[in-house]
Formats: sequence, structure tokens, C-alpha cells
Amino acid sequence: MALTGGGFGPEASVVASLVCGVPTVLLLRRARRDGRIRRRATAGH
Repeated sequence: MALTGGGFGPEASVVASLVCGVPTVLLLRRARRDGRIRRRATAGH
């Protein structure tokens, strides 16, 4: 059931999680490396 998502459907499967999660991690790492992610501004500064 973990591979197919069971009764909830394919969006709950391990495969779907990997297909979405791996590119997300790779893109976030690249954005951080390229300096495209900045710290959030603090209130009052």
C-alpha cells in the first residue's frame, strides 16, 4: 500500500513523494548556492 497510496490514491504513494521531494530539495540547494534565498527581514529593523 505504501507504493500505491492504497485507498487514498496515488498522490499518497512513496513514489509520488519522491518524484516531488527530490526535485524540490535539488532546486532549493541550487537556489541557496546561487544566493537567491535571503533571510527574512526582522520587525523594527
